[in-house]
Amino acid sequence: MGKTKRRSSSSSSSSSQSSSSSSTDDGRRHRRRVKRLRKELKFKNKFLEKQPKKKKERFDKTRIQAKKYLVDDVVMVLKTDAPCTGASRKLVPKYKGPFKVTKVLYNDRYEVVDLRENYKRYKTVVAADKMKPWILLRGRYKMLYCLKRVQILKFFGLL
Repeated sequence: MGKTKRRSSSSSSSSSQSSSSSSTDDGRRHRRRVKRLRKELKFKNKFLEKQPKKKKERFDKTRIQAKKYLVDDVVMVLKTDAPCTGASRKLVPKYKGPFKVTKVLYNDRYEVVDLRENYKRYKTVVAADKMKPWILLRGRYKMLYCLKRVQILKFFGLL
């Protein structure tokens, strides 16, 4: 019995040595793992910092700057209300106008007033992407437009 006690005591001392060496090995492995994870984290942070810049560059490649209008410019405004008649809207004009720009606001917004006859001159705010210039024919171009119109009417026998 005495021999077995010695063995157990000697085996326990060797196991305590192996447990202390395994704990130091565990500590080393843990430190190496933490070091590796920190390196990976730095790399990922650098990658993530570049991502928003790349996304912005990609977005800005296709972005078109909004057209700038001045006060007293005449424009057409996109119709947002559709008639509830059930009829086809294929041939209905998409823009209404003319409108006159009365004030330039921030973020490509404009205050416009309605210039159409028989309409109340109300003011409204419109975004630049919902507007386009009203084409005014002046001088020689107006005369050419009228001549073309007369030629077309004569061609169809309406004049």
